[in-house]
Amino acid sequence: MAIDSISYEWIWEQFPITAAHRDAKRWIQSCVMLGLAANTVTAYARAVEGFLGFCQNRSVEVRSASREVIAQYVGELRTQPRRERSNVVRIDSGALLSNATLQQRLTAVR
Repeated sequence: MAIDSISYEWIWEQFPITAAHRDAKRWIQSCVMLGLAANTVTAYARAVEGFLGFCQNRSVEVRSASREVIAQYVGELRTQPRRERSNVVRIDSGALLSNATLQQRLTAVR
């Protein structure tokens, strides 16, 4: 189900760093206007929030983040556990983020 342009305001309460960042907020709003699915918009907002928080914790200006900073972010993502409600397909699949999730987070950063 797509989020309509009137009902997406809830997202800013969930992702306050993104809401406070002009460019990030505009990008999420453009995803909404393009009619992306609610789950996709939420995933992108979560990804942006994570990267903005990462940069904020390291006093890095997002627009000037170097390849090295992004590589450090990817390294950190590779150690993050899956969310509690994620669907684990196999018991031996591990508890770290999947490659698809990593790619989705990097798409939002890009």
